[in-house]
Amino acid sequence: EAAQQYRRAAALSYRYLDAEPSEELRDFYEKVKQAPGSVSFNLDVIRSELGDDGGAKGAFVCDYPLFRSLYHLQMRSRDRASGHMYLAAVLLGRVKGSEADEMTDALVEVCRTHLRRGDIVSRMKTPIVLLMMSLPDSATGEMVLERIGHLFYEKYPQSGALIQHRLGALSEETE
Repeated sequence: EAAQQYRRAAALSYRYLDAEPSEELRDFYEKVKQAPGSVSFNLDVIRSELGDDGGAKGAFVCDYPLFRSLYHLQMRSRDRASGHMYLAAVLLGRVKGSEADEMTDALVEVCRTHLRRGDIVSRMKTPIVLLMMSLPDSATGEMVLERIGHLFYEKYPQSGALIQHRLGALSEETE
């Protein structure tokens, strides 16, 4: 019961505060996990603990350090995957200062809502957004990136931003 309450508090913290639970709460949870009888070997319970993402739609958005970890994970598993993973960098030009921050956030949101659930989006730094996508080929990737640009310009026609992108296989070996 305590573990379930912790997961609920952690989820609320992430969802509404965009922050991790406090150190005190994490320490308390570690103590609860150490308590006798708190270990479960039942896959249904483990799946329940891992939970789902609440039916989130669109691409997964994360910060740059997590994006790097996911990139390394994809590199490790690329040999077993049937599809091809592509890395894209999208640059917003002609915007500066706070407008660049706002437009980069807007581009991240356009990517999140218009890419697939398995795709990964990260704001590397203003004004660069990184994407990791599973695609059949680079031509499809180019079409996706063109569509993202079109959707951005459609939503923000007065931004004055210029979108440029680069697309390549996840690893240079497969290009």
